[in-house]
Amino acid sequence: EKGTESLIQALVALRKRYRDADQEGFAMCLQTLRTYINNLARNPAEPKFQRINCDNAAFRMRVAPFEGATEVLEACGFVRDGASLVVGAEFVRTKGPRLWDALAKVD
Repeated sequence: EKGTESLIQALVALRKRYRDADQEGFAMCLQTLRTYINNLARNPAEPKFQRINCDNAAFRMRVAPFEGATEVLEACGFVRDGASLVVGAEFVRTKGPRLWDALAKVD
């Protein structure tokens, strides 16, 4: 499936880029990505988990500095909407189960 393939590519690129350069920051980035994906997978109908505020301090500190991290979220179904990344209700209904696969790959 295209989504799974793009997720794997995004994760591989992210790991190659930061695995050795900033292990602590990279681990925090992966943990944060996992939290976003896990929250949405467990609570797909919950609006607060369908939107990530990219201006949020935690996002700016833990995710934004890592080139390629937002591509991982996009491969999971989030799309850019101004200063946010969002998933629509249609995605949650049709592609929600893909998030569990994404979680396994982030680990």
